[in-house]
Amino acid sequence: MNYFYTRLKVILFSVGVLQGAATGICAQAMLNFAYYKNPETQGLSSHFLSLIRDSFKRMVFIETGTYSGLTTQVAAELFHHVYTVELSDTMYTNLVVKFRNNPRIHVFHDDSPHFIRSIVPALKREAVIFWLDAHYCGVGTARGESDTPVMYELHAIKETVMRDALILIDDIRCFGSSTEEKRFDSLAQYPTWHELCDALYAINPAYRCYLIGDILLAYNDTQGKMLFSPMVHACTFSRFYNSDTDDLEILEHEAIISRASEREYQFFASLHRDMLYYKTDEFHYYLWYGLAAYYRADYTTALAEFQRVLDKGYTHWRIYWYHAHAAQKCELYEQAKQSREKACELNPRLIDQQWI
Repeated sequence: MNYFYTRLKVILFSVGVLQGAATGICAQAMLNFAYYKNPETQGLSSHFLSLIRDSFKRMVFIETGTYSGLTTQVAAELFHHVYTVELSDTMYTNLVVKFRNNPRIHVFHDDSPHFIRSIVPALKREAVIFWLDAHYCGVGTARGESDTPVMYELHAIKETVMRDALILIDDIRCFGSSTEEKRFDSLAQYPTWHELCDALYAINPAYRCYLIGDILLAYNDTQGKMLFSPMVHACTFSRFYNSDTDDLEILEHEAIISRASEREYQFFASLHRDMLYYKTDEFHYYLWYGLAAYYRADYTTALAEFQRVLDKGYTHWRIYWYHAHAAQKCELYEQAKQSREKACELNPRLIDQQWI
């Protein structure tokens, strides 16, 4: 039995070893794959902002897309200064009244890229966090030249030569993915995850990007280190993967995803519902939900989700392999045979090996 097959067998059927080895550090403070917003207000939670502030020693908070000011209000309790910009005339007028007696909050009425170019030069010596959340969200929110100005915002940050800011970007489920062969869009006019990260690396090649639930976190790791949970590492790697890295490494990370805790599983389910609502081509949330369902012996759901990934046009050999296993568990032997044969066709290292 060759090395590839031996490792594949270990990964697919001994995932507890992989996850168990990683969870030894979970007692320490770390960023987990979780929902970091207040479920009632939808603003960033005080717990999350406190953790970011203390871990990265940042005391200035810059926000794009103030909306009702719920994140702004929480940030003002934790940071020395909060600079926030809102494009909507009505929202801005209401915010000025709302925060008129809070000296820590500075509200601006502008488009977000111009605001960044205007405010950042005076803050270059400050330890800054950017919270980029100026996406158009329908009725009640303002729309600029596109549904999301995030690429213009990142370009504006690059122009200011602020290379060491910590950058948080919201609603990452709305950003698609790409492989060497194909682009998988999420919402219209939104860049892909890879395009987003490339724009961050253009600001500073030392940036490291992590997927924290529905938030992208980017920071310069020469300025300090942060502890991330195994699930954060696994989901980040899965989003980055574009078929030109080691196959076994992606299987190891997706084995960790399959072992999601109940809280992580419910978050996957929430993201999965959003993707069904948006009817997008972005496939990762279907894949992750399917992996976690398979581990929970919900083989019918797993099979449906792996099929959905294939229907979206993502046909990496491992998806057929996952599909074959789920079909086998559902006693759909002809489907299992066909998927197994397709996996072997795409990855000849599987040929002539014993069916696990």
